[in-house]
Amino acid sequence: MSSISTAALADGGKAVALSVVLGVIFAFVPFLSIVAVPALPVPVAYITSRHGVPVGLLASLATGLLVSVFAGFFAGLLVFLLAAAVGVGTGTGLRREMPLMRLLILVAALFLVSLLVWLAVLLASAGLSPVAAVDQVADQAVGPASEVYSGLGMDQQSIDAAVENFRDFITMLPYLLPALLLVMSIVLSGATVALAKQVFLRLKQPFPASFSFREFRLHFAFAYLMIIGLACELVMPYVPPAYVDPVGFTGMNLVIVSEALFFIQGLAIAYFFMCRYKVPQTARVMIYAALFIIQLIFSLVSWLGLFDTWIDYRRRFNRKKPKGQKRRL
Repeated sequence: MSSISTAALADGGKAVALSVVLGVIFAFVPFLSIVAVPALPVPVAYITSRHGVPVGLLASLATGLLVSVFAGFFAGLLVFLLAAAVGVGTGTGLRREMPLMRLLILVAALFLVSLLVWLAVLLASAGLSPVAAVDQVADQAVGPASEVYSGLGMDQQSIDAAVENFRDFITMLPYLLPALLLVMSIVLSGATVALAKQVFLRLKQPFPASFSFREFRLHFAFAYLMIIGLACELVMPYVPPAYVDPVGFTGMNLVIVSEALFFIQGLAIAYFFMCRYKVPQTARVMIYAALFIIQLIFSLVSWLGLFDTWIDYRRRFNRKKPKGQKRRL
């Protein structure tokens, strides 16, 4: 028993140290947050999978307290929520050998709850509602935006029109916040599980062999999210004025979430074919960059993922695989 406790203590100390470093990076190096945030739950997920929930919760608490000392209360709170909710949840799911889709849904839900709790505490401490907070951000951003437009040589009338469009966009954000937070949670959940897989395999911790991104495929029920969202946008001009905004924003939220989900499935299809035809690593990076940056291609990849719900491209191509050809992971 003592040897197990000693091992748990040693692993917990390493997990806390690494999590604190990631938390400080998140607080003080914003451009690295894109890596730090999905990586934050991984150390706690590892020790939870290896030693159980109590050890994971203690490490989460220690991490949150230490980050609060170095980076302030709000940074520490977010780090604690990500470690205690997402980290412990991911580790528990892996410990119980949860199927990939169910694990991704669980991790995304935990990310969403953590972000909502953190935002609620942040807004409550400032005494602001989401709409008031967005208005404040818009007021602070108008001045710098006007200077940028002026520096580009735009006339005052064009600057005023651009600022007005910017304000309209900012005003819509509180109503699109559910979709934006959910998409962020989905992306973070995928990144966290992918990072956890690499860490677990490197440290020789058991990880489900069935977790393969190239085989990722949504349940057909998700297709109806996009269908309902598009239907809402189509009928919006014909509903009574009192229901225009609710119907329109519901449709926009559903389309944003479903398009992001099917874009991820489209990426899985692209990855499948790049593996199948042995596309070089450099070319893969360029292809992924194009898929993310070019808006038209982004939409096409999303629709590719949507139609895969019924067509299942990978199954059709697997049927044509020559005999004797080994499957490349």
